Amino acid sequence: MKIKFFTVKMNDRPPSRHYPSVRNEERKKNLKKKPN
Repeated sequence: MKIKFFTVKMNDRPPSRHYPSVRNEERKKNLKKKPN
């Protein structure tokens, strides 16, 4: 169960160095959710 869940999470969140654009989009969404 844990291994399966971990694999799914890894697929949902690719590493930043491989997909910087995806991480940037997530960062923008997070900023919109929580304004400083």
